[in-house]
Formats: sequence, structure tokens, C-alpha cells
Amino acid sequence: MLLRYWSRLLSNWVRPLFLRWMHRSAPRPLIRTGRSWMLLAVLVGLGAAQAAAGSVHASGFRTPLPVVAPVPAVSADTTESPRPTVNHDGLLRINHPLHSFLERQQTLGRLPRAVLSHKPLSRGAAAAVLDSLDTRREMLSPAEQQHLDRYQRRTGRPGAARGQQWGAFANGHDLISVRGTQYAIQATPVAYGAVGPVAERNLSRAGSTAWQGTFGARTYGRLGRYVFFDVEATATRERPPRLAFNKPGRPTAPRLGNVTLRNTTYDYADVRGVVGLRTRFFELRAGRDRNRWGPGSGSVMLSNYGPAYNQVQLRTTVGRVQYTNLFSQYAAPAGPSAPDETPDFSRRPRSYGASHRLALRVSDRFELGLFETIVFAPERDSTVNRGGFDIAYLNPIIFLRGVERELGSPDRALVGIDGAWTVVRGLRLYGQFVLDEFVASEIGNQWWGNKWAWTLGAHWVPPALPNLSVRGEFARLRPHIYAHTYVPNSYAHWDDGLGHPAGPNSIDMAVQATYDPASAWQAGLNLAYTQRGRNTDTENFGADATRSNQTRVRSRDVTMLQGVRQNRLMGEAHIGMEVLPQLVLEAAVRAEHTTDAERPTTTYVTPQIAVRWGLPFQSQRY
Repeated sequence: MLLRYWSRLLSNWVRPLFLRWMHRSAPRPLIRTGRSWMLLAVLVGLGAAQAAAGSVHASGFRTPLPVVAPVPAVSADTTESPRPTVNHDGLLRINHPLHSFLERQQTLGRLPRAVLSHKPLSRGAAAAVLDSLDTRREMLSPAEQQHLDRYQRRTGRPGAARGQQWGAFANGHDLISVRGTQYAIQATPVAYGAVGPVAERNLSRAGSTAWQGTFGARTYGRLGRYVFFDVEATATRERPPRLAFNKPGRPTAPRLGNVTLRNTTYDYADVRGVVGLRTRFFELRAGRDRNRWGPGSGSVMLSNYGPAYNQVQLRTTVGRVQYTNLFSQYAAPAGPSAPDETPDFSRRPRSYGASHRLALRVSDRFELGLFETIVFAPERDSTVNRGGFDIAYLNPIIFLRGVERELGSPDRALVGIDGAWTVVRGLRLYGQFVLDEFVASEIGNQWWGNKWAWTLGAHWVPPALPNLSVRGEFARLRPHIYAHTYVPNSYAHWDDGLGHPAGPNSIDMAVQATYDPASAWQAGLNLAYTQRGRNTDTENFGADATRSNQTRVRSRDVTMLQGVRQNRLMGEAHIGMEVLPQLVLEAAVRAEHTTDAERPTTTYVTPQIAVRWGLPFQSQRY
């Protein structure tokens, strides 16, 4: 009844008023020159970076828009309906099921030219890949064809027909949608509610209940042929099964950014907003979001483990080559940079990043990637005098490590290489290697400064069951990788590493399985086993990227898993049904078992029931 009331209110009052406002506004014809568009995107994007949840405003235009006709309802079954002429609206979430669908098709050998290793994709880029897949439609199973029609918006999502009876979901996907020849805007609520008991050992949470309440909204769309935008804002109060609030004075918890701790609950907000411009060869984005680069889910190069950050990103795609530039701003760690230094946790300094990655489809079966990044912070010492972003790193095609060396090597530099090979139809092998520091004369000496990380993985999609996906990964990260002498230069945002979720001085094995049939059902399983040598309160064994290298316990005989041995097994499984477009009723179970050489063994298991709207499954790790 409540949903029906709000749907009628939005349909009968809000939508007509919005259409009347759009019709009376005076939009000027869109500028067609590339330089003018570049300037417009940068100016708008800088505003989005400062206030990512800002609204899109069109009152400065002069020429009236065409009268907007009611949006035709999209069929909720598999009957084909007219396809929208443009589908370049907004961005995909990194964990959006369309990403998984495209990766399954790539592993099955049906997307020989697609570059999917820079996530998230814009909807415009995803639409181009879907169009390519549509030319091979006869290779798809009936269920895959249903997925393809749904993602191309020829048909609606499960439950669309039910929602359209209440005057909502006119496009079959979003609660509210308006579209004209020069614009398209979609809006949908964002909510996540989950609750369940916690069975635990040695966590001092006997008889407790874990729960989460997230509420917010998302709007996305396009302006003209080239400009797109995506804005989302949520507020969350959560009581996790295991408190992981960071050290005193650091108001943060893993993956959450700025957090307020109230007894046993977290309060935090998540704001994401991007304005972009997409042409045939270029895609420019500016705003606040997450990224994940490289093949696989656990990237040692750039992962989406941490919270969103401000950024400007330029992607250049020519044939089989995609070159991506990322200029970003992070909330730097605030720890001490020397053994005798007292940390100042009352402030959160800024750091900056400049990153490049070149992805090349060498053949229909093999993709090669080259990666480079620099992290630097405002610093004034004998080497560098810098108060903000160093313009020396703004060159989009220069070798960043060479620039950093010319500046006196004061900053954090990482270089890497990756590759992915489709061995046979349905099996794709991949790997990544990142080098932090390296001195050839120290090979074999277990010197602390020889720091690297690598991961190997396999993605299997059985051709007879293409809606099933199984992924396995193995990662190994040397001690002290991602850390730096000057703590704000660490490869971290807040206190979360920007690289692999397992962190330095660890060995990690992970398995992911997803089942996404064309029906309303969906299911997934994540398992991870991590061995690490953790630090103590007074000794730095290289297990924390936010602790300075100067505080290390030794420089020689630095071995893998040195320190206090800790083993952690984590698992989560979920199954859900989509009752309305993007509204999923879900059952899930989460469990974690941790053994530690100096602490009691801890275990918890929490089954949960959940309702989510406009959000993917909330994984603890991915």
C-alpha cells in the first residue's frame, strides 16, 4: 500500500511538474566543438568533485526543448519492443550484474575486441559492447538472449509489469524516468535493510543481532548526445557482526571512509557523483567514484576495496587499444613517519595520485596491460617543496616514474604488467604483477626494499550453463609493499589499501561463484582464505601500508609472513528474488573464522534476511 501510494504521488504530481519545468526551460543548442565540450565537462566535473550530489541544472539554456511525450511502457516479458535510440546514461556500479554478464561472454570467446579491464564502464561503453554481442546473437542461448534484450532495454526487468500497474517503472527498469530527444533522466530509490542473529565465539557479542539500514537515492541520465551524469547519495547506520573500528583517533572502519562509532553501531555516508563526456574515441569523467583495474576481482594494481575518492579520468579507445589516465585525490593516512614522531590524528591530510594503464588486445584470445601510478602528498623538506597537486604529473602520455626520479624520487611509484588469455571457449587465465621497489644486487638477500605483489586467476564459464560463473584467484604480496617512508605517500585512501584487499605480507586464496539465470532469481558464493604476518602495536613487520617503512623491525632477512601469524577464513552466500525492478528480497549467511598466534580464536556466523533496492549484494570484500 505504501509503495502504491508513493508511486501514484510521483506519477500524478511530481512527474507532470517536472515535465512542465523542462518544457518551459530555455535550453540552448548543445555546443558541437570538441574543445568547448572538453571545457564544459571539466568545469562541471570539478563542481561534482566538490559536491558530488549536486543536481543537474538547465535553466541557463535558451532554446525550448521539444514537448516530451509520455514514455512508452517497456514489456516485462521477452516480447521485443522498440529499443531506445540512445543508451549512454550514467555509469555502471563495479558490481553491477552487467559487468559479470559481459565478462562471461568474453570468457566464452564472443567479445574478441572488447576491453573490460577498466571498471566501472559507462553505460555508453557497455551499450557499444552489447551492440557488438548482438551481431553474434545466434551464438547465445535463449537465456542469454533474454539477458541481452534486458540490458539493451528492449525488455523490462522482472516485476516491471507489476510495477507498471501502479503507474511506475514506465521504462521497465527505473521507478521514475523521463526522456526527450535531447535528454534522458532516470531516478530510483537506493535502500538496503538486513537483520540477523550473530552466533559467535570470543567476540563478546553473545546474543547480539547484526543489522544494517541504508537509505538514499540515485539519479542518472544524459544531456544531448555526448554528456552523461550519475549521482548517488546514501546514509547508513549499521551494527556489524564484528567491530573493526580502527585505532583510537582514526574515525574510520574498513571500506567505509569517515565513520562515527556509537557504542556498537557505525554511522556513515556514501556519496558518489560523476559527470562525463563520451565521443567516438574519448571518454572524460570527473567526480567521485571507485575504480578497479586489471583482469579479475582482487587487483594488486587498483582495487575497489576502499571508499570512493575525487578523480578526473580520461579514456582513449582506438580499435583494440584503450589507454586510461586517472588523476585522483585521496584522504591520506595520518600515522607517524618516524619512530619518534607523535601522530596527529586530529587532521586528515590529502594525497594525490596520477595513474596510467594501457590495455591492448594483442589477439582475439590474449589481452596485455601495462600499469603505472604515482602517489604524492603536499610536502616541504630538503627534496621537494610542494603544497598541492604537482603539475609535473599532469602529462597524460609521459613515463611517470621518470618524472618522479627527476623530482628527486620523493614519491610513491608503482609499475605493473598484466595479461589475460582465453585458453578455450569457457576458460580464461589471467595474472598481474606489480613492482614497488627493486635493487638487482639485493636479489637473494631478503632485503626489505625488494617489494612486489602478484596474482594468478582463472575464470570458468561452462558453455552448457553460461549463466554460471566460477572464479579462483591466488595472490602473494611481499612485506612493506604499498607503504612509504612518508606516510601520506602510502598507496592508501583513508586507512584502506588501494591495492589487493588482503594487504601486504600476505598469501590469499579466493573463490567466487555466481549464478544469474534469466528469471528473477540470483545467487552467489564468496570464499577467501588469507594467511598474513601481522604487526604488533610496537613492531612493524610490513603488514600495514599506513605505517612508515622507517619503523620496520629489520632490513635484512625479511621473509614472507614474518611477524605474528594470523589465518582468516571468510565466507558469504546469498540467494535472492527480484520482485520489482531492482528490488530484491534476499537471504544471506556470512561467516568468519580467525586464528592468531597471540590471541584467542574468534568465530562468527550470522544468517540474515535482507531487502535491497538499487544496490548489489553487499559483499564484505568485493
